[in-house]
Amino acid sequence: QNSSSPNLSQPLEIATEGANLPPVVASVARKSLETANSDRLAARAMSPTSSRAESSMRMHGSRLLLRSALENIVRNAIRFSPPEGTVAIELRCVARLSNTPQIAIRVLDCGPGVPETELTRLFQPFYRVESARDRQSGGVGLGLAIAERAVLSHGGTIRAFNRENGGLGIEISLPQHL
Repeated sequence: QNSSSPNLSQPLEIATEGANLPPVVASVARKSLETANSDRLAARAMSPTSSRAESSMRMHGSRLLLRSALENIVRNAIRFSPPEGTVAIELRCVARLSNTPQIAIRVLDCGPGVPETELTRLFQPFYRVESARDRQSGGVGLGLAIAERAVLSHGGTIRAFNRENGGLGIEISLPQHL
């Protein structure tokens, strides 16, 4: 690796600020829908879901970095969903085993999914599921690696899973600031 290449295994140094996540998620959903339409793709229902109790979901971190991570994930979901498909963005509060309040963001697509053996590799730099991509379809395999780095730098976790009825889900869990 040369000195000009970013080292994706190193944590990012981030300037922390109070970040209210529902507006960030809504902004990504709006922008992604506009992009999908401008690329002449069929409109997809982008639906950040949150209740009134979750309207003040806050965390410490960088809104811009989290927005960038989420945009990478949503862009992939749109790319791999059929034109008549739906990409959903869900936002909710959850309690993990440690009883630490967490904010979960899930991006759910209706694309082909990924072989189970490949799920953890999705976050490796330059990794692409060969059956789903070639040079003409775009991307170099950095979007999910960058998203993972941003999430980990915020003390969170990210995982990929195949949905029961088809499609891929990506779930981000971030510590909630009460």
